[in-house]
Amino acid sequence: MSLIAVPPENVITSLSTSSDGNIIAAGYDNGSVVAYDWKQDSVVFSVQAHEESTEDVCFRSDSLDYLLTCSTSGKTKLWNVASGKKVYTLKHPGTVHIIQFTSGIGDRFFSGGSDGTIYHWNTSNGNLLGRYKNPNEAGILVLAPANKYEWVAAGYEDGTVSVWNTDKGEIVHRFTHKRVTSLVFSPDDRYLVIGEENGRLTIRDLDNDKVFRSHRKLKREVTYLTFSPDGDWLYSGYEDGSIYFWEYQGELRPSNRPLEYHKKDISEIVFINGNFEILTVSLDGQVSVLNGFTLGLERTYRFPIPNL
Repeated sequence: MSLIAVPPENVITSLSTSSDGNIIAAGYDNGSVVAYDWKQDSVVFSVQAHEESTEDVCFRSDSLDYLLTCSTSGKTKLWNVASGKKVYTLKHPGTVHIIQFTSGIGDRFFSGGSDGTIYHWNTSNGNLLGRYKNPNEAGILVLAPANKYEWVAAGYEDGTVSVWNTDKGEIVHRFTHKRVTSLVFSPDDRYLVIGEENGRLTIRDLDNDKVFRSHRKLKREVTYLTFSPDGDWLYSGYEDGSIYFWEYQGELRPSNRPLEYHKKDISEIVFINGNFEILTVSLDGQVSVLNGFTLGLERTYRFPIPNL
């Protein structure tokens, strides 16, 4: 178990887990980025990625080797983690808040930020494939690619949520909410789950364009949403470090007792080792491994200090 604490001058701003769950990347407010193999308790990648704060990091969905980073300067960079070298740098107007690879094969990715436009990129060469401009011009806070369809959902600063068809470059669904902090599609793309700053969860039925389920009693910011691999359970993480799970097909009710192994914003919930374990990560650098059946805490790690 690692007991190294992250110093207060190097605040973690974002986290991403590799597709096999073994490596966790962290971006810091000083522009550095570190990738940590928690099983080996070792740093496998460390770089001063940006001159300004690193806003987001994202592993390629089908590869352990490639990592995206973005910053308040408007720059997005692709890194080869194995070689430690930068592949390319991309630039678009304003701050880049969020980057997301497409699901499955990560041959494309999306970036969005303060200018309110979703940028659609080719991963292999960095070519721009499309721009999707928010009609209201509000900035983008969160993005979520669909799993099967050529869709991407965006949550904007004005509380609107739009689902874009990236083939046609047009909005196919549009909803109004409060400040949206997390989005996720169900595995079959029928539902879009919307988490808000006020704690409200809304499940939208996209086939019928209506609210399927809604819950508003947990008065804390939703920071992370994901589905179990079989699609039967929805997991939600919150700003206070708590995690709830929901059997959403029936009445939307949270688990009787939350999982309370963290004290700060939940940033990752990942099913690993054939779903026998669940990896949870929070913005204070704590990494917890849970039993996938009992949900009990098995072991805890602490993210290492950037050594740059």
